[in-house]
Amino acid sequence: MIKAIKKLEDIELPSYLDDKTKIRSYVSPLDKMLQGGFTPGKIVQLVGEPKTGKTTIALQVAYGFCKQGKKVLYIDAKQDINTEYLQNTLLLDYYKNHFYLVKESTFSDVEEILEKFIKTGEIDLIIIDSLPSLINERCVQVSGTKRIKSDNTNTNSNTRPLIFLINKLKKLSIEQDMYLLFINEFRNKIDKRIGTITRVFGPKSLEYETSDIIHIKRITSSDNKSFRDCFISLEKVIGISDELVQLKGTSTFPLSPVPFFYEYGTGYQEKYNIIYYLLENKIIIKDGTYYEYLSYKANGLANLIKILTDNGELQKLVDKVHLNQS
Repeated sequence: MIKAIKKLEDIELPSYLDDKTKIRSYVSPLDKMLQGGFTPGKIVQLVGEPKTGKTTIALQVAYGFCKQGKKVLYIDAKQDINTEYLQNTLLLDYYKNHFYLVKESTFSDVEEILEKFIKTGEIDLIIIDSLPSLINERCVQVSGTKRIKSDNTNTNSNTRPLIFLINKLKKLSIEQDMYLLFINEFRNKIDKRIGTITRVFGPKSLEYETSDIIHIKRITSSDNKSFRDCFISLEKVIGISDELVQLKGTSTFPLSPVPFFYEYGTGYQEKYNIIYYLLENKIIIKDGTYYEYLSYKANGLANLIKILTDNGELQKLVDKVHLNQS
């Protein structure tokens, strides 16, 4: 027998949004852009040009979740993640226990795999790397018994199934308190009427469904010039100075670009932000090319960082920062 509804408060609704808490990834610049961390039911996109470190950052996010006992499903649509990637980002210890790596790129295969994993109710974070690498079955050529996947990076042929997949994942993430991170790249969109080319990172409907779109790029903001100047001697040797720029977010006011130093092979490292803080506050003394911190002295910033790392001094500071942020 159906219960009679006389008032609005008599209507029972699932409390999807009750008691939601953010999860930190411990990639501090990204957590800062997300105002504390990832929120279940919210889609986060990390976008940028090719070879800007998006995959490494995504793997670092996965590590941050795994370290907190969360389970991560990583869809490697580009199919380029190997043992070295996992070793550099410390994920090997979590492989097959908390970190599940799947190498598929067609929509039908990806959707089938997602359904299997999601049905268990154990997956906390889904990462798709990357959206442009997902292709339709009709874009797959068959040569004998082997399937050859064609490149559709600069086309819109995958728009319709992509939107269906995104909508489905967003609904499931709300229902099951899952977190979503999608890696995306800028692509060329050609206006055939006037021949102009614009840089886009997907259809408007994808942008609409996404809560936060974060652009990873080389530092160009004047506010972060001093950060880049601090590490200019390390660029092309150890890594490069990057910044995260908010293209879309849930904050009332746009957030300022957040700088960080990207170390080749291992990605974001908290120690460089600490070094910058110590230099800015004259705790590390700089005299020409010589640097001094407590009793440690070195010719060149890279040498000082190595000495502090080898002696465990930087790790103590990193642990202290993480403890204060918890």
